[in-house]
Amino acid sequence: MANSDIKYKWIISSLDAKISESGKKNVVYRVNWEYTARKGDYEVSKEGLSYLKYNPDSFIEYESVKKSDVVEWLEAENDVAQMQRGLADRIASKETPEKIKLIPEWY
Repeated sequence: MANSDIKYKWIISSLDAKISESGKKNVVYRVNWEYTARKGDYEVSKEGLSYLKYNPDSFIEYESVKKSDVVEWLEAENDVAQMQRGLADRIASKETPEKIKLIPEWY
C-alpha cells in the first residue's frame, strides 16, 4: 500500500566494474544500493545488489554516468511498486505498533 506522504529515495553506495570488456573500460556490472522510505519521523530501507548486462548499444562511459542513469537501470531491474508497498507496510507498522519490548526493572 504505497502512500503519497512517503518520500522514496535511491542511495547508490558503489558501482562494481570490470576493468575492461569488449574494448570498453570500467564496465559497470553490479550496483550496490539502498532504497529508503521516509514519512515524518519514520524511515525504513531495503538494501540490495543489482547485476547489469553489458549492452554495447546503450553503453555509457563511466566518466559520463550520472545518478539518473543508475536509477534508470535499477528501476528496470527491480519491482519498484512492490518495494514501495513493502516499505510502506513497514512504516505503517512503526506508526501503529502491535508489539513492544518490555524490560523488567529488576533486569
